[in-house]
Amino acid sequence: MSNNISPDDRYALYEHAHHDLWWAKAQQWNVANWALLLLAGEVAIARTLVPANYLTLKTTWPFLIPNFAIPIAATWYLSKLHVDIVHNRKVYRELESTTGVEALREELRVKGLQAADKETDYKRGAEMLFVMAGVFAVAGGLATSLIGGRYGDAMLVGVFVGSVNNAILCTRCLTRA
Repeated sequence: MSNNISPDDRYALYEHAHHDLWWAKAQQWNVANWALLLLAGEVAIARTLVPANYLTLKTTWPFLIPNFAIPIAATWYLSKLHVDIVHNRKVYRELESTTGVEALREELRVKGLQAADKETDYKRGAEMLFVMAGVFAVAGGLATSLIGGRYGDAMLVGVFVGSVNNAILCTRCLTRA
């Protein structure tokens, strides 16, 4: 970093990186909530438009597509937000060394107060994304069942969505960038 940046500017950048971390974390929860709400809405529309005695995948197949698309798209976006979080943590760490925060962290470590390990920055928080992706897979399967799919169909949707979601998260959130 250039030496002609004032300490106030460095602190402003540090605060900005901190805000970006919190914003991305909040967005992850928004994505989870909206994905589940969209699946519920899709089921409600299908059950409203198709009479109960016609609820089979032969009559509701167009509603099956969102049961795959919504959970997979939501998981992809969660992984994108996680990648942004990792980037912001790198920025945060770099700014810590130029603002004196790194020295403060070291003082706290000496006093026995541990901070998050720099080596886990790339994967910290990914566990919750796997939980969310699992919930999405179950919700996609449940939505399939509620629009007339047999339990086997629902299981296939859930397993497929869960497998794709795990692949997305493993490749994007558990690798060092």
